[in-house]
Amino acid sequence: MEASGGYERDWAKAMRQADIEVRIVDPKRVRNFALSAGRLAKNDAIDAEMIAWFAETFSEGATQVYDAACEELQALVKARSALVNVRARLQCQSEHAAPGLVQKAQAPVLRCLDNEIAKLEDAISAKVKSTPDLLSALRSSRVCPGSARPLPQTSLQACPSSAKLATRSPVP
Repeated sequence: MEASGGYERDWAKAMRQADIEVRIVDPKRVRNFALSAGRLAKNDAIDAEMIAWFAETFSEGATQVYDAACEELQALVKARSALVNVRARLQCQSEHAAPGLVQKAQAPVLRCLDNEIAKLEDAISAKVKSTPDLLSALRSSRVCPGSARPLPQTSLQACPSSAKLATRSPVP
């Protein structure tokens, strides 16, 4: 099935629990595949046919085993990244001589963001430490982007979809 911003996850989980093999594919790759085959039209029936043909053609792709720990870790990292980005935008706005009232309004928001980011970092660390599979995947550690707290990078690489999130470095 195609990735659709997370909406596919519950369906994929249910199918995996029913012992149905599931691969979530990049919609852009499927669309390019369809275009290369001369299929310019787009509707649900054609999409389903193209996804099936794509999966059959590229069947050597690894089966994606559902891993609740990786999914939870991915959600934590994604939430942390979003908060770091919000904090960075507010900090940049404050640097450009914002009026005093604006700075006063933003200061408690920035403190709150710092607290929530710290909570997420603690949850990420706890998740990694409490999950033997993730912990055993650790080979090195690094500092999490935008944070002074250590975060094992390979724990995120153990979850392929989380690795992308871990490598982004938002400006603090």
